[in-house]
Amino acid sequence: MALLYLDLDDFKVINDSHGHQTGDAVLRLVADAMRSSVRQADMVGRLAATSSPCSCRDRLRLADAAAKRLAEGLRKVFKGTPTVTASIGVVSCSAPEANTDELLRRADQAMYEAKRSGKDRVVQVAL
Repeated sequence: MALLYLDLDDFKVINDSHGHQTGDAVLRLVADAMRSSVRQADMVGRLAATSSPCSCRDRLRLADAAAKRLAEGLRKVFKGTPTVTASIGVVSCSAPEANTDELLRRADQAMYEAKRSGKDRVVQVAL
């Protein structure tokens, strides 16, 4: 199993600069980009205001490719104002006894590493 966990970079700035209606429109476009970047069998969901996990039942290489397609898709959708990018953490685990909380924690850590590394990137971790 693989989990992609993303956070929109500087999303608060979009809401503050362009208003919440624009922020809501951005979230709808991000959801569309997420759905088009993964397979139909994969799940896309939202846990917090700007963090969205996407569960992919695949190996790390395929999940990493999906995350990179998603990041590129966001860059293409949001040319200009507002500019929207995402920091994405990818965690993969082959152990059947994997703990969901641990997967989410590690994916969240990888996402924050992507932010610390300059944002608009993918960081992957294998368990």
